[in-house]
Amino acid sequence: MRSNTPVLAKSMDYVNVIACLLSSVYDTLGMVVTPRYKRLTIEKIAKRFKREGYGFFTKSLPRLGKALDRALLGQNALDSIGFSKETNSQIPKLFGNLFKRVFDLNGEVLPNPCVSSIRALRQLTFMFYKYELKYDQILETKVLKDFRQAEIDVHKDVLYLSDYFDGTFGTGSLPLRTRSSRQRCRYDRASSEEVDLLRKARRLVTQLFDGFDLSCITPRHGPGVVSTKETMSDKFVFKRMNPRAQMMFPFDKHMFVNMDHLCDDLHSLENVDIKESSAQVVLVPKDSRGPRVISCEPLENQWLQQGIMRAMVQWIEHHPLTRNDIHFTDQEPNRMAALAGSYHGELATLDLKEASDRVSVWLVEQLFPEPILGALLATRSLSTKMPDGTVLPLQKFAPMGSATCFPVLATTVWAILRAGMAGADGKTVLVYGDDVIVETASAAHAIEQLETFGLHVNRDKSCISGLFRESCGMDAYYGEDVTPVRFRTVWSSLPAAGPFESWVAYANSLYSKGYVEPAMFIAERLKAVYGPVPVELEGEVWKQNKNGSFHLSPAPTLSYPALVFDYDGSLTIRTKVHYDYQRIVKRVRIVAPEMLKCDQSGWVSLFRYFTERCRSEDDTMNDHIVSTLVRLAQASQRSIDDAVDCQPGTSDLEIAELADSTSYTYPEHLLASLSSLTGLPLPVVHNCITAQLSRHLLKVNVLNARKPLPLDVYSVPHSAKLRWAWR
Repeated sequence: MRSNTPVLAKSMDYVNVIACLLSSVYDTLGMVVTPRYKRLTIEKIAKRFKREGYGFFTKSLPRLGKALDRALLGQNALDSIGFSKETNSQIPKLFGNLFKRVFDLNGEVLPNPCVSSIRALRQLTFMFYKYELKYDQILETKVLKDFRQAEIDVHKDVLYLSDYFDGTFGTGSLPLRTRSSRQRCRYDRASSEEVDLLRKARRLVTQLFDGFDLSCITPRHGPGVVSTKETMSDKFVFKRMNPRAQMMFPFDKHMFVNMDHLCDDLHSLENVDIKESSAQVVLVPKDSRGPRVISCEPLENQWLQQGIMRAMVQWIEHHPLTRNDIHFTDQEPNRMAALAGSYHGELATLDLKEASDRVSVWLVEQLFPEPILGALLATRSLSTKMPDGTVLPLQKFAPMGSATCFPVLATTVWAILRAGMAGADGKTVLVYGDDVIVETASAAHAIEQLETFGLHVNRDKSCISGLFRESCGMDAYYGEDVTPVRFRTVWSSLPAAGPFESWVAYANSLYSKGYVEPAMFIAERLKAVYGPVPVELEGEVWKQNKNGSFHLSPAPTLSYPALVFDYDGSLTIRTKVHYDYQRIVKRVRIVAPEMLKCDQSGWVSLFRYFTERCRSEDDTMNDHIVSTLVRLAQASQRSIDDAVDCQPGTSDLEIAELADSTSYTYPEHLLASLSSLTGLPLPVVHNCITAQLSRHLLKVNVLNARKPLPLDVYSVPHSAKLRWAWR
């Protein structure tokens, strides 16, 4: 007779997770703790959880963690509000033996605090900080009120300082009021330093976009919804025209594949509506702290914004002025700088508050030159529709949801900071969206400069003192990573794709950080719900070289969720020999996106091919150029043949034929950088890259011929399912 698995085994006991984590922390730190002390600590946590519910994990414990971070910055002594303290001490009773390894009885940081204890405390307090539980509906009202207030503030700023710069600069209509100038007299004027700062910033942005070509952008659709409600293949049929964008981006050139497409659909032009469409504010669930406000753009605006954004990102990331300062696709420079800054204290991290809502149209007009300014203004929405139906005119350049918001914000912040630095060469400025890193010595001045132009710096999240730093997901103290594993996806007692994939990742992350017991506990709960979870130990595999020898290579990325540690039950996975692959395969659960087939015309399929598939191949080639730069720089002492990584199985004749049939052009600054790094002549550098990309293209063409992309099939956003497969 089959026994039913208890329901309790499938549920997630959050108190038990903390108990396992605490036990693992004590073992890792080598702390001798009596069983009674452990029991009393867990009982205290269980009582708080019973009294406060999930709020204890998502609000109370994170509040204690934030007090820890503030104390590490040296801003104030440890203040554990909401937790009872030990007698004649600022140390909280909960986790008190860990806090004593970091702080003295007055709550001041010890001369040599235990970094491992800091890491453990942050793991214990922040584990459920971003847990995606349902939030209180009153939070929706609050975030919408904040959104409206930000727009009112920007509007007041613009009006108040209409006389502040006294029309002495630029072509913009209204100057911006500063946060630090609220007490200034109505008839004050901008100082010469402030005017000079704005001029320098504009000069930098003008230099940056000198030669920037907007005529060859490739528009595309983003992954999200649009305010005009089109979905799937309907997005490729344009029924409206933005009159402001028509001059720079003609409808017939950017909304059709070619003239044949235009001629075939000529009748559709009669129904094209020439009008301004409004954006629309939607609330996207984030976590228990409340929703995120997104302003969805109209289809025709978003289509062009995506093309402009991709061109700007590629240009900025490769331009000599900004390639080391601004990043959009790689967080690692900011993360490593935060790690280094936590060790020597010479770098500070700044966090901008409501950054996308604080960049005004006026500031963009002052900084950006033509023709990019005209393109940005022509494709932005002039207003957005609130959930209650009211239409809110926008004085900000663009709220979150616009594709051009991110690059414009980063460029604006970079220009202001660079312009305000005396002898800026050699000084560190790193910008990734609203995460900014500057030198600690100039941090206070940088904050003043940013707030001069209406941007708000979140001082609670900015690290300009002490040895704690955080940026782009890297939390560091004294040169060590103290980033906690944060649970986001809510546990499900029924099989579901999202929770399965997420909780396997959480278990792996905990195990990699040395927290073995909670990782094992989660693995057992996963087994109860999903059956045996596959185990793939991380490491290296042997691969054969062209000459027959073997070398160690990193294990390939798996196409299914798997644990990286052994646990009880991992040996019960079904296996068989796959005679086509000539290897053993496993029967595992995979996460497959939900696909939807749409009836669409051939022109729609071709349009999608040119804007999505071809574009992704171009991006891969651009990434290949960058990787080639690094490879050639590292191989400067080697021969040219060694510097180019040949693709196994490709003959020299095939490479030569493909290289002859393909014409590539590269930015001059990229070739010059390669030449200076390697000491090779420019023609040789060009040939090296061309040969490398030819090999890459040949590989791409072979793969595409073997597995063509179905152009009438779309993946349903935010929808995936679990299914069994042999892998």
